[in-house]
Amino acid sequence: MKRRSGIALLLVFWLTGGISGQEITEKEKVGDDLMKERAAIEKEKAELKRQWDDLKSFQIELEQRATALEKEKKKLQEKQEQFKREMENESLSKKVIESYESVDPEQAAPLVISLFKENEDLAVLLMRKMTPKKAGKIMEAMIPLDRDLSTRLAEKTLTYYTEKK
Repeated sequence: MKRRSGIALLLVFWLTGGISGQEITEKEKVGDDLMKERAAIEKEKAELKRQWDDLKSFQIELEQRATALEKEKKKLQEKQEQFKREMENESLSKKVIESYESVDPEQAAPLVISLFKENEDLAVLLMRKMTPKKAGKIMEAMIPLDRDLSTRLAEKTLTYYTEKK
């Protein structure tokens, strides 16, 4: 009933010259244009939301990959350290250690200093593998020859032992 009365009212306005048919058509056109514009905006809004959701998903995936890569990096570093320790252990035979231990500490001291200057890790390994008593005597004999170097060697040797505990 309301629709008929609305149409009738429009018809009366049109017939009496209150609203021309052209004005009604223009208003309908503006209304249609607004509806089309609104639909286009809603469509773009939905597309932007979809893109935003895709970006969020991608960000989460990247964070997960970064975490996985970090874990893998840590595993590789641990394997590298283990390999290094294994290589160090194989690099010094008992004969080499025994030969350093058999030499008088005053004679072994310059040899260990020279070795430390060439390869610190190997010198530290040698001192670790010697009996503590013999290593201590050699370190004591090194002090007058090169106090700084003997201190660094002692610190590195002790650091190894404290890290192992």
